[in-house]
Amino acid sequence: MGRNWRRAIQTKGKEMRDMGPGKPAPISLKEGSTIETTAKRKTRTSSEVKSRYNKKAYRQFAARVKPDLSQRIEDYTIKEGISKPEFLQRAIDCLAADVKK
Repeated sequence: MGRNWRRAIQTKGKEMRDMGPGKPAPISLKEGSTIETTAKRKTRTSSEVKSRYNKKAYRQFAARVKPDLSQRIEDYTIKEGISKPEFLQRAIDCLAADVKK
């Protein structure tokens, strides 16, 4: 929709203009009668808010692996239908179980 909120709308042969979010736009029903409506505003969470949440809730982990190992991990995650963080969690759980034995 962009920044240009003004758009012409044809309703029963009469032109009216939508003036943007939160501002009433008249709707013609019959000659001489109108109803005021309020356009709903689209809301979006900003990238800044998402970034702030991710910074608090998660910690980034990066590793460099050889291409063959990367391919094995990729193949496994696709076959099992899991994410890479879930793959890492499973691997750590298996290692912890082996250490306890």
